[in-house]
Amino acid sequence: MGAAESPQSEPMPGKLRDHPRSGVPLGRASLKGVSFFFAQTLASKVLNVFGQIALAWLLVPADFGEASLALSIAFFANSVQRAGLEEILVQRARHFNRWASAAFWMAIAIGSATALVLLGTAPLLAEFFNAPQLARLLYLVAITVCVRSLATVPAANLQSQLRFGALATLAFGQSVLAVALSVLLASGGFGAVSIILPLTLSEVVRTVGLWFLAMPELMFRLDLSRWKYMVGESLLLVVCGVLMAIPWHVDFVLLGRLYEDKTVVGTYFWARNLSTQTLQLLSLNVATVLLPSLARLQKDPERQLAGFKRAASMLMLVAAPACLLQAAIASPVIELLFGERWRPAVGLVQVFSVAWSLSVISHVAASMIKAQGRYRLLAVYSATAAVLFPVCVALGAFAGDAIGAAMGVLVFSWISGPTLVYLAIQTSGGTWRHVFEIFCRPMACSALAMGLALSALSVIPVPADHFGCVLRIVSTVLLALLGYVGLIRIFAPEAWAGLRDEVFLSRRRKPAV
Repeated sequence: MGAAESPQSEPMPGKLRDHPRSGVPLGRASLKGVSFFFAQTLASKVLNVFGQIALAWLLVPADFGEASLALSIAFFANSVQRAGLEEILVQRARHFNRWASAAFWMAIAIGSATALVLLGTAPLLAEFFNAPQLARLLYLVAITVCVRSLATVPAANLQSQLRFGALATLAFGQSVLAVALSVLLASGGFGAVSIILPLTLSEVVRTVGLWFLAMPELMFRLDLSRWKYMVGESLLLVVCGVLMAIPWHVDFVLLGRLYEDKTVVGTYFWARNLSTQTLQLLSLNVATVLLPSLARLQKDPERQLAGFKRAASMLMLVAAPACLLQAAIASPVIELLFGERWRPAVGLVQVFSVAWSLSVISHVAASMIKAQGRYRLLAVYSATAAVLFPVCVALGAFAGDAIGAAMGVLVFSWISGPTLVYLAIQTSGGTWRHVFEIFCRPMACSALAMGLALSALSVIPVPADHFGCVLRIVSTVLLALLGYVGLIRIFAPEAWAGLRDEVFLSRRRKPAV
């Protein structure tokens, strides 16, 4: 990395110690990490479902609309605040304590500046979007940004030590607190505030927990001499973070500006948030675990490529049927749990679910690129996506309102997902053939299984009541999963065997020497 690496060879004053090499094999640590994160996220998602049901009954779509604008702006602010410092520290895990102090004070400086900008622009943004409550929601976001800047270094410390169980426990505790407070405040009539304030309070609790579990060794000086070595990578990651935030949140901003009635953007936000539960359950957790593991294989591209392909293939085997099944049962689930108020969201959930089926690996691919230190490539890709996504969404919104915007998201996702996977593997010898192998069979088998299940149920009379909804959900899930397993065993026997071994035999393996 040239000049950026030169400080690593400098002697450091004081009693700083670098992380020793872990004695746990990376494969086993990664698998265990995925298991921890999957377990906590599964529990969190179950909890969030009950929270979503409660909030859907306690709040109106307009409340979700204003909250979605605040969350979108918060996502951009958090991308700036993080500045990629967590990723930089994880990539330099073997020299963590050499960089911890400089990263800590740099995070504080960036977080404080970001919060001040939010405080100054909050009234202007509220007027721009014609959303009177937005200003006070952004004040809460500014506090959250400051708190998160304190959590950057200890969070990176836990990742560097591969302590995924601790991270999973903290994440679950944060989810429990946020959901409980949201329901409590919503029942008290706090409206959109009941979505934003719990995020601030739960972030405070998470930060305290991170410092308790992984307090880094810090020096009470700015250590400015090291800032210059992180600024280049940090700026690139800030640019990447902001640009990558656009495909996740600019659609809310566009719809919020186009429609004075925030019910439209509220329904769109609620549907998209509901549809991403599967995506978050699978993709984000695998990406979090893979980053530190792949970063340790930077000098072994063949192993790095093999590890990525295995993780991506296993993820697609699970994610493809999960996303398409989510689309298949969206109508009876929303009818059963959320009632007539949210019926307009059915089509949106279905379109989003199909969209995520090919973009579910994007986070894993981004982790691969970060682990390789190819930040400039990530910046170029992010800039391209930041232009393409608003164009797709805007064209869709003008053609077909909210459902058209969702179709724009689908088109973008199906283009960007495979492209990012190819970019992640090309320098390690990966080709478009590898990309095709990762996506093709799981998607084809999933689509065929869902189609057969829905066709079979279409000829069976089902009562139009709550019992009928339950019957449709259970029948669709059972028929689709049975069909998918059968198809995968026929057309992708090696992939099925690998997934079966990971799920059922991982606990029986002897530790690697």
